Amino acid sequence: MSDDLLDFLDNLDDVSAGDSSGNTQSTDDSGIDGDMLLEDDPLTGSSDGTQFEQENINGAGTMDVSGHFQKILDIAAIDEEKKRILSGAISRLKIAADFSALDEPGKKALKDVNTIYTEAFKNISLRAASGKLTLDQNIRTFLLYGFLSEVFAGQNLKSFLPGDDSLLENNINIMPLAKWLKLLYKNEEYPSISELGVDFQKFIRERERTASAKQKADLDAMTEEDKANERVVYELSNMVRAVSRLIVPSGAHSPLFLAESSNANPAGSLVTAKKIKTIVNEIKFYDYSIFYRETLYKLSTTTNEFVQVEAEPYFIILPIAGDKVFFWQEFSSNKKNSRARIMLPVFFTGDLRKALISALAKYRWELCRSIKGNLWTDPVEGGLTGAFYDYITCYKKNPKLSFEAKEKIEDVIKMKRKDFKRIFELYYIYWIEFERKGIMKLDKAAREILFKFCPFNKDINKILEKLPGYKDLVNRHKNISLKTIERLEAKYSKKRDEQGNLPPELQSNISFYSM
Repeated sequence: MSDDLLDFLDNLDDVSAGDSSGNTQSTDDSGIDGDMLLEDDPLTGSSDGTQFEQENINGAGTMDVSGHFQKILDIAAIDEEKKRILSGAISRLKIAADFSALDEPGKKALKDVNTIYTEAFKNISLRAASGKLTLDQNIRTFLLYGFLSEVFAGQNLKSFLPGDDSLLENNINIMPLAKWLKLLYKNEEYPSISELGVDFQKFIRERERTASAKQKADLDAMTEEDKANERVVYELSNMVRAVSRLIVPSGAHSPLFLAESSNANPAGSLVTAKKIKTIVNEIKFYDYSIFYRETLYKLSTTTNEFVQVEAEPYFIILPIAGDKVFFWQEFSSNKKNSRARIMLPVFFTGDLRKALISALAKYRWELCRSIKGNLWTDPVEGGLTGAFYDYITCYKKNPKLSFEAKEKIEDVIKMKRKDFKRIFELYYIYWIEFERKGIMKLDKAAREILFKFCPFNKDINKILEKLPGYKDLVNRHKNISLKTIERLEAKYSKKRDEQGNLPPELQSNISFYSM
């Protein structure tokens, strides 16, 4: 295996760090190689398909950070003793050169900061979610960016925090944590699963089952406001706590945004809805079926029909600085048409585009695995995961693979420690970054699997069908799509109204096969 590929695989463990680059373009079909040259995109004219204009994220003036600490703790109803402890802990951390090498007093200070900060964030989040709190400039900078103490506000941070509202844009599925918690409070969404995979509804059922007589009486006495508060607290105590610990760089476990220790330029590293939307739309342009899944539609009183329905994930922006994007769950409460959940830090210190591609690769894998259930490894019925599992486990007997390709697969399996999801993540990155340009990085067998389950759109296929390695794949995909459209048109013919229109769900299903 080439040294370049070994370096690239190592970087995938922290896929957000650095760019992939190389010296030569590979045109053979021997499989994954280490040549990382990115040519201009034939569709967009750019090397990675994504271009960001410099966003104007500063407000009209500079926020006066003096007194912010006291204002936030007063609003959070933190008592005077805890204020004193927190102030002392922050002062000690201020002089720490390295959060990952703290002495015992430093570790205690960090623990005190975490504990009291978490209490303050919970108290203010509950009031904000209920609508009982006016989101003034101080509250916004605390809930959106995690800014608590002016002690850590460097000049960049001071000039950045004048109440920028780019995170509060009206997006259905991209939002800051504060807005997400409000959805939970209003019971418009379910809380996320816990780190152990426990669903909130299962948690409620189990609690009721094991409750004592007195506890059951207390549960029965809960008001709607109590239940709303519980949903928010469950989210903060489980998903938010776990993801915050996983997203932030090693050693900097405090949720408090520390401008100096995070090495983040706040203005340059700010994650906005616009940035997320641009990258996600680019990936969706290449892999058009990524957010679609089959759901049942009632065609008649006796007949159900599987139709393709699109459900883009929730992208929830947490008020922390970190270098990872974290895929959390593929749907909620076993509802196949519900949205997945992907978490991002509001200040991102890596390569956001690569991190999102990596997270969406995990999403694709876990969605298929959950839908297929016990059949997820079946080469026929297991869909994407079944075909890929069979490809990895049986590669030595695959007649489509050359000796060199088999050696490279063996190296990848060793590098990824037989973790099928991580192996697929690597292949998917190659699929999006190279194969869609006709730069052959995958072997023939892997290319067939990815093309079948993650096909490119017809505009890209028009370019790829000119290449020998793609001609048959594109023609087969085109023929299957045309036959499917003809079959659905005939099947749905009696469902058209007087104007010849189909119900939106059926028309959308036909349109899916035309992409």
